[in-house]
Amino acid sequence: MITSEDGPCQNLQGKATCEQILNSAGKLFAQLGYEGTGIRDISQDSGVGLSTIIYHFKSKENIYLKSIRHFVVRNARLDEHFRPLFEVDVADPQAVSDTLRDVMRSFLSVCHGENSIDHLTGLYFRILSDGHPEAMMMLLECFVDVQKKLPEWVTRIRPDMTEVQVAFWVQLLWSQLQYTVMGKQLILYDMALGDDYPEAYLDQAAWFFAYHCALPLGLPQPTPYPAMVQIDACRQTT
Repeated sequence: MITSEDGPCQNLQGKATCEQILNSAGKLFAQLGYEGTGIRDISQDSGVGLSTIIYHFKSKENIYLKSIRHFVVRNARLDEHFRPLFEVDVADPQAVSDTLRDVMRSFLSVCHGENSIDHLTGLYFRILSDGHPEAMMMLLECFVDVQKKLPEWVTRIRPDMTEVQVAFWVQLLWSQLQYTVMGKQLILYDMALGDDYPEAYLDQAAWFFAYHCALPLGLPQPTPYPAMVQIDACRQTT
């Protein structure tokens, strides 16, 4: 929901109008990027008059930033998907591996699964490609706490790792997740998965990613999900 910090969006009618504007803005910014989207486009898509949009948001830049805060920061709560990792008992290696698997699956689900957040992946991509500094800062702020805790967590499991080795492990975790989010079209084509990630792919991806993160930590392989379907069953043949 829009909160009181959003100025004219405070009252009930204002909130409903702002939601309507942001839904269209989020969709258009996700599809076309910052430069490719104008306020008139948002007005036409949302059915809200140009003057009303300007009254609520003042500028295109403000709409863009509030769209990111609404969909990427507030609705997705990306950092919360990593919380179980810092709560698991590191003295139980199998539990740690399985938690890695579940954290991976949770993050992929909010981006691409059945319960994915509207416009999240499109905006995520646009933040990185548009390079707007304030938008980038909002995205980075989503993971500040996670980035601080991950090296400490790794060191608890492998105290013999050097600082550089820990940093590369953190990069390994992020690279697997980020490529799956950002490189979706390439993966769909390369693996012949059709128009969208099947849930079976997300299950198996989470398992493989956790497996490769578990190896350098000396952890056992994660437990496969009970009904995990091999990805070959999801591939489309020509």
